[in-house]
Amino acid sequence: MTLNIRRRVLALILGLATGLIGLSAYADDTETETTPVVFPADTSTWPYQNPAPDTDTPWYVLAYYGQMTSTTLTRVVFFKEFATEKRTHLFSLEGGKTLTHANVVRRIFEPFVSDLDFALNFTLQDDPVGTIFQVNPFLRFVWKHFPWDRYVITTFAVGEGVSYSSKIPSRELRDTTKAANARRFLNFLMFEATFSLPQYPQWQLIYRIHHRSGVFGLYTPGIVGSTAMGVAVRYWF
Repeated sequence: MTLNIRRRVLALILGLATGLIGLSAYADDTETETTPVVFPADTSTWPYQNPAPDTDTPWYVLAYYGQMTSTTLTRVVFFKEFATEKRTHLFSLEGGKTLTHANVVRRIFEPFVSDLDFALNFTLQDDPVGTIFQVNPFLRFVWKHFPWDRYVITTFAVGEGVSYSSKIPSRELRDTTKAANARRFLNFLMFEATFSLPQYPQWQLIYRIHHRSGVFGLYTPGIVGSTAMGVAVRYWF
């Protein structure tokens, strides 16, 4: 009798142990199979949206056409007026590079912007005073990742730098006071909005404002400046 009881108890213990082992294995299999895989948003695969590692940071080239405007910068930025001077045209070629995450300057601004680029802009200006050449190095502060990017990829940017002009543009000589304060070396300011198709994110169609000024007396004794607006095409590689 005692032997039968021992056998039954041993069989019960073995049965419980086998059941627990089976449940544990089943739980592990279930967890493995049901753990969701989180895929990054489509935008994370676009080279210009998420720069590659530091050794392969994106570069870009850009071609721009614009016309000088007689409207103040504020009114142009807020779409209040677009009076152009048909005699003055701007043609620009530009190259730029996204600064790496390890770059000291980018790390300063990274909490506030999506990307930070260094750009070098060369502009030929067909002006009443003659042909003008400009060199405009600047930093480009970029904001991106918007809810509608699945339809039209959009970015906004502000550029800040300096501008050297081979001649002083006629717009900056428009009256006696302006002419007295005009300088070849001024501040450069740029505003732009870019638009891309999701199928071709490396190509961007751009609306851009190109502005030179003395920054309210910082570069010159008085207020002087000129503003152009136009369109551009950028290619990332």
